[in-house]
Amino acid sequence: WIGIVEQSHTTKEGDLWITVDIAPGIRISTAKSRPADENAGTLILDGTPLFASLSKISTGTVVTFSADFIGGALASDDDMVKRPEILARFTDVAAR
Repeated sequence: WIGIVEQSHTTKEGDLWITVDIAPGIRISTAKSRPADENAGTLILDGTPLFASLSKISTGTVVTFSADFIGGALASDDDMVKRPEILARFTDVAAR
């Protein structure tokens, strides 16, 4: 897949979360906190090669990525139709 990094931040525990736009209004994202990620395992853990790679990529960067799609993020009906966000477990991300 190809997309643009919209957001990338660390959680209070030091894990990384990321949001990548793949088309206008369509986002692929990890969960944004450990409680929200409890069963999905989408956060990128500190100390992993993927964390190291993503730490060098800034917001607005065009990236290629591979990911296992988990499902849609719960939101209002309007947001789910007009601005869907798909939860994913990223396996590879690289700047283009």
